[in-house]
Amino acid sequence: MTGLHVVQGLAFVLVVALAGRTCRRVLSAASVDARFAGALRKKLAAARRARAEAPAAESVGQVDRAALEAFAGAAPASGVAQLLGEALAADAEGEDLGLAALQAYGELREALLSELRTLRMVGRMAVFVGVLFAVWFHLRLLIFPRGLEGLVAGALEAQATEHATLALVLALGTGFVAMVVRVSLVPVARETLDAASRLGDELAA
Repeated sequence: MTGLHVVQGLAFVLVVALAGRTCRRVLSAASVDARFAGALRKKLAAARRARAEAPAAESVGQVDRAALEAFAGAAPASGVAQLLGEALAADAEGEDLGLAALQAYGELREALLSELRTLRMVGRMAVFVGVLFAVWFHLRLLIFPRGLEGLVAGALEAQATEHATLALVLALGTGFVAMVVRVSLVPVARETLDAASRLGDELAA
């Protein structure tokens, strides 16, 4: 094992740590969104029916706000709850609720997708660098003069092949971890964003 392999090993550890962090953030944001968003829409519809009977309610409505704030506080880690909380805070400051919901959705979308993009970029970079290392182990036989080991026929070539193979294994392993985690999390993030988008439409209605 060479210093380049040590660098690859550290990169592997970094990718595993990054994958773990991405899993925690995406799964935390999506943990309760399915049941949370469905129940919230029912509560919101009931609140709007009640508001129709009390037209004096202002902004999002007193009945609406009480229901929404209760739901937002029930699942603070949920991506949908985060969107709801930010929209309500903006509405309390006199901002347009629909625009606030749209902005909150954009922030949630960027937060989730940036995690997945970072993981994809790091994984691809690890594979690319590993391939370069593998090429380098063979290329240096042509660039640098051979020492005493060069007197043994095929010794340096065998060593270069061994080092290049290890570099490729580390690179592909790192890329595989990043790819599997990302592919697994994309549907989860998409479901969370779909739920948040539907809620944003509900709030803007």
